[in-house]
Amino acid sequence: MSYNVAILAFDDLEELDLGGPWEVLQSARELNNSFDCKIYTPDGNDLTASKGMKIGAHGCIENVEHCDILIVPGGKGVWPLQTDSNFLQHVTRLANTATWVCSVCTGSFLLASAGLLNGKSCTTYHAYTEKLRKTSLIGEVLDQVRYVVDGNVLTAAGVSAGIDMSLWLVKKLEGEAFAKNVQRYMEYYPEPPLDEHVLGSDNGLYSADVNV
Repeated sequence: MSYNVAILAFDDLEELDLGGPWEVLQSARELNNSFDCKIYTPDGNDLTASKGMKIGAHGCIENVEHCDILIVPGGKGVWPLQTDSNFLQHVTRLANTATWVCSVCTGSFLLASAGLLNGKSCTTYHAYTEKLRKTSLIGEVLDQVRYVVDGNVLTAAGVSAGIDMSLWLVKKLEGEAFAKNVQRYMEYYPEPPLDEHVLGSDNGLYSADVNV
């Protein structure tokens, strides 16, 4: 099975918030054709990320009818979009079609603004956990975890944590053995080791599966 992945992108996003999940899921695609990632922007135009990287878009958000996996990155560009009703409407619309709804870093604020974290346990970039706690209708905001799984909603902490979140998703959908193959393909061996703390016995410090 191939999973249709929509990454909602915008100017001033954090490069690795997008690049981490992209690398994991497109690596999985190269190994067994299981994921197909596309980048969509509010106007369909290419974007400039927070550190100057130019990123091409596959199309406009409003033209996307369905996705199996929705990923919302974070970065400085999140803050003006929190009050962009048109953008948030598309986030909600696509989330309602998706099997999995994901954010990386401060992308969690966009999920919250779209009403998708109501009552959900979640996480975000460590410098913004207190700010997220002040958001109405949010469930518990967890510190010192790489990602949180609550039902079909995955929220990752800052920047590189999107890699771990995405590997968990590969494991969930395609099995642990294949996820380890993706990890090996990427030569991704963080400390603490991924085998022990993400793809093996989760100890609650690296990840939090709240309500899978």
